[in-house]
Amino acid sequence: MVRLFATSLCLTWGLMALGNAAKKEPKKAEKGVEACSFELHGNDMMKFTGKDGSDVKEIKIPKSCSKFAIELVHVGKQPKNVMGHNFFISETKDMQSLIGEALKDPKAEYILPASKVLAGSAKLLGGGDKESIHVDLAKLRKTSGDLSYFCSFPGHFGLMNGKVILEK
Repeated sequence: MVRLFATSLCLTWGLMALGNAAKKEPKKAEKGVEACSFELHGNDMMKFTGKDGSDVKEIKIPKSCSKFAIELVHVGKQPKNVMGHNFFISETKDMQSLIGEALKDPKAEYILPASKVLAGSAKLLGGGDKESIHVDLAKLRKTSGDLSYFCSFPGHFGLMNGKVILEK
């Protein structure tokens, strides 16, 4: 009986210690470092999510940023010919025509020319791949401000899109 009590007490303390360790706040990044970049995950369920797995429908770019980067990570397992992901930013009014243009050339892996978009992927990603996309904020600030992002792989646009908000 004493042995059972001692074992359960040790187990309880161990679980409490694990719970407290999980609650610790992550270390803060240097001021401004994390705010001027965003890690965006594309998965095998045709969704853009954040690092925490929550759906991302808006990317906010703080006014204080002079540079901004999107780290696009394909967290799924499917190859790019089945479940490829990419990322582009355009003015919302241009998005539909850009999707149509991307779909015309499967050999180019649905990648849009840099001259046609405000920012975007240089390659199509398959499961496990990642790419860092540098966003030219001066280019974005010269637009109407109604900006959207999307994946141009066939069939993905409807679910994998959202707004880009330039904070003022």
